[in-house]
Amino acid sequence: MQISNAAPITPEEWSWEQALIHDVRHEERREAFARELFQWELAVGKFRQLEERWLLHGTPTEEGLHNHAACLHGLLAIGHRLVLAAVGFSADELSRIGVTSERVTATVEDLQISLREWHSSFSPEELVTAREAIFSART
Repeated sequence: MQISNAAPITPEEWSWEQALIHDVRHEERREAFARELFQWELAVGKFRQLEERWLLHGTPTEEGLHNHAACLHGLLAIGHRLVLAAVGFSADELSRIGVTSERVTATVEDLQISLREWHSSFSPEELVTAREAIFSART
């Protein structure tokens, strides 16, 4: 094996290579973020369709309430992770994949509202009392 007499590698060349590797990793993270975000948004949309059907055409059962809560908790766990991950990208980078951090946060907040509305720690009697107090009428 023969060693060439090429010029030694400069610190700038090493620095350039490290920056390139960083860019590749960042691009991979953004692509993974985009993939998870779009899959999550699909899951949220399907959940909302099921929820609407369940509420409009069915009577909530104990099993249904448990399934509803399990889905909400799963979607919220992913959503919170996405909110945290979005911080690692600039607004420009997020806009290139068609999203804003505010949209992700708003979707998580909407899911949290559903969780509070359907799965609060208040008993049915306490909810009736609260509704009467708030709205001054029976519901």
